[in-house]
Amino acid sequence: MNGKTRVSPRKEQVDTLLRNELALSKEAEDLAPEGVVAHIITRLDRIMYIIYPPRMSLTSKDIVPLTRARAKLTELVEEVHAEGTEKIITRNGESCAALIDARRLDHYHQLEREHIHLTLLEEAVRGLDDLEAGRTLSLAKLKSKHGR
Repeated sequence: MNGKTRVSPRKEQVDTLLRNELALSKEAEDLAPEGVVAHIITRLDRIMYIIYPPRMSLTSKDIVPLTRARAKLTELVEEVHAEGTEKIITRNGESCAALIDARRLDHYHQLEREHIHLTLLEEAVRGLDDLEAGRTLSLAKLKSKHGR
């Protein structure tokens, strides 16, 4: 090598996409709130496709009985970490646990938090739309409607 650090093609794609997202976020400033939410969701979907491209469904190699998982845990962990695969661990033929890379689990948790935030934004936009349209209830009507 010529002394330069080699960057993976996927990393280059993600970096390029993120740079483009910064430019596109300027466009989103002119959108209505619901348009911003849709814009963010579309952008996250594109980024996720590059970071974690869709993979084929699980193969029989990815389904591991608990007894084998106990005996081969080190090898399974190394494979999951190195190859980014996921393993389903079964007990008595039923799935009982999954083995996934810690970075991917962190990523799944981040996605879950982002999904919650986007859902809250959508609800806030819906509430503002209801307020503008006059679809409101007094506190007394709300209490009588829900029996409190």
